[in-house]
Amino acid sequence: MMKARFALLCLVIVLPAAAAVRVTVSPASVTLTTGTLTAFTVRVTGAGNDRRVTWSVTCGAITPTGVYTAPAQAGTCFIRAQHVRSGVAGQATALVTEPLPPGAEPPSPPASTCTGVDLGTDPAATVASHPAGTIYCLRPLTRIRATITPKNSDRFEGPGTLSGAVVLTGFQFDGTNYGLGGQSIEGSVHGECLPTYPRCNRSEELFLDRQRLRHVASLGELGPGLWYFDYPADRVYLRDNPAGKVVELSVQPTAFQGSATGVTLRHVTLEMFANPAQVGALAGEQTIAWTVEDSVVRLTHGVGIRIGTQMHVLRNIISGHGQLGIGGIGNDVLVEGNEIATNNQAGFNPGWEAGGTKFVRTDRLVVRNNWVHHNLGPGLWTDIENIRTLYEGNTSEDNLRMGIFHEISYDAVIRGNVVRRNGFGFLPWLWGAGILVAASPNVEITGNTVEGNADGIV
Repeated sequence: MMKARFALLCLVIVLPAAAAVRVTVSPASVTLTTGTLTAFTVRVTGAGNDRRVTWSVTCGAITPTGVYTAPAQAGTCFIRAQHVRSGVAGQATALVTEPLPPGAEPPSPPASTCTGVDLGTDPAATVASHPAGTIYCLRPLTRIRATITPKNSDRFEGPGTLSGAVVLTGFQFDGTNYGLGGQSIEGSVHGECLPTYPRCNRSEELFLDRQRLRHVASLGELGPGLWYFDYPADRVYLRDNPAGKVVELSVQPTAFQGSATGVTLRHVTLEMFANPAQVGALAGEQTIAWTVEDSVVRLTHGVGIRIGTQMHVLRNIISGHGQLGIGGIGNDVLVEGNEIATNNQAGFNPGWEAGGTKFVRTDRLVVRNNWVHHNLGPGLWTDIENIRTLYEGNTSEDNLRMGIFHEISYDAVIRGNVVRRNGFGFLPWLWGAGILVAASPNVEITGNTVEGNADGIV
């Protein structure tokens, strides 16, 4: 029987006079080539739950979520995040350089950023050939074709990007569509799709100038913004003209895996991996005490980060994944200060498993001070045998289904969260709740702001 203690839904925020607002932009400095993208994260302290910022740049362009596009000319650019309410700002620097000539090797990160071993063009082989506890420096962009298996206490330092995609060129026009043969990649088929996304369970993704195209099930369904993989013929088709654009096909299933202890990833970008549903691009389910901080994990097919025991996921941007942002099993896990947004882009059935997060069989899970928004499913979700869970200080808003969902689990505290505008993806009733507790005893819900959802607290 569920036992819940519901507090009055009225929140008065009193900030102590001594609590000065501080805004920190990460990374503090980055080097990238003209026209390329990177992502900045912001940490706001001393402002309670109001962590809203506006971004501005002296050159280039930046989105409201901190994704930065370098300008067409080399130079030094300044990136600024200003707290909306207090006006306090933080700043970072981008050194924009001209791209290398074709065929030239990119340099290793500068010594001021990382002083370890160059991860090189074959990171899996580099890590295999070095002892435990090595510090590795990422290059600006490395397209990997083998999974990295770290050793105990290894550290991976950016700024730098690991991509699971290859660039496709040489498309031929048949009068209607653009096709390219010789694509023999075919990953596993897994997951339950929405009717309008019948190929969500195929792990390959195609990107046109970094925009994900929707995978259709037949050549006859092709249209703008769509693509089709004829697996028996090893041929890829799209309707949009790829001339002058970058076409990328995700082919590598995972970036990191293994059972090592104490591994750290910092200022690392992982993107465009062909990981199946319920598999992480960072596959951490057998790991212990990993830390992923100040990084970007985006645009993969399945789960961005799959947690393991004692994992810390801190101040990252985890967005645009085909199924889930974060998921998995593990005890003593901390998920804090992340932006978890726009996940379930492949069109999985949210009731099967899709959205911002889904945690299973955890003990002492802490989910704190995250901004969880615009996920096409639940925002924060604990399902099946989670016990001693703490949801605290999160902002969960504009998600297709529940803002916070604690299901078939046990003791939990849900306090001090802002939960708004969730649950409008279908008929409200239970599944449109801002906060929903289902078949879970001994749950305390207190001090939350719950407003404008399809339903309130259920």
